[in-house]
Amino acid sequence: VRIHYDWRLARVIDSDSEVVDELGWSPRRSARALADRLSDLQSGRMSPEARTLSKRFPDAEVDAMAAMSDPDWPELE
Repeated sequence: VRIHYDWRLARVIDSDSEVVDELGWSPRRSARALADRLSDLQSGRMSPEARTLSKRFPDAEVDAMAAMSDPDWPELE
């Protein structure tokens, strides 16, 4: 089981590449909040959603870069 995440959402993915759980960033977004979030991610911090999922699934491997190569990752809206 792995946790994939980016600035918008975090997902738990099982060995069959099925989404087990997913958390998205709150719809209340501002330019400042986005800048802070991107800065945190660039510094190597997990997103709040990824942290929550890692607590729910403590044995999951967290992979911050996996969202970039995940063919099922949702496109930007």
